[in-house]
Amino acid sequence: MQLSAVWEEGYEQVWLLISDRPAGRKIVKQYRWRMRVESTFQDMKRRGGSWESSHVRHLDRLERLLLVLFLAFWWLMHLAASCVHSGRRDRYDRHDRRDKGHLRLGRLYLRDIERGGYDGALRQCLPLRRHDQHWRFSLRF
Repeated sequence: MQLSAVWEEGYEQVWLLISDRPAGRKIVKQYRWRMRVESTFQDMKRRGGSWESSHVRHLDRLERLLLVLFLAFWWLMHLAASCVHSGRRDRYDRHDRRDKGHLRLGRLYLRDIERGGYDGALRQCLPLRRHDQHWRFSLRF
């Protein structure tokens, strides 16, 4: 077992990583990315995206459910990207470490938009926009 200890400036506590891989900066970087993936996984499973508990038994209905979930996932990711791009992420997530995945961030941002928190923000966050005589797809990351 290897131990990596990180205590960066601005953080209140030390971060201790115990792993079977060699200690050092590389493993710390890998675990930082892993924490981001974990928060997105939690969003899909426990925080509203638990599609496996839908009790859908027919294939055609499952396909429609998966399509709706995919479109919701896609739009929430777009909203999260818009939130980050507009500099509003710190309103929903800690600035010293990122606890919330993009799905949750997108949902929190949408909730504020619905409550009238940002005038015209919903129009700016739509993934399809009319331009002249055609539609354009825009998704920022």
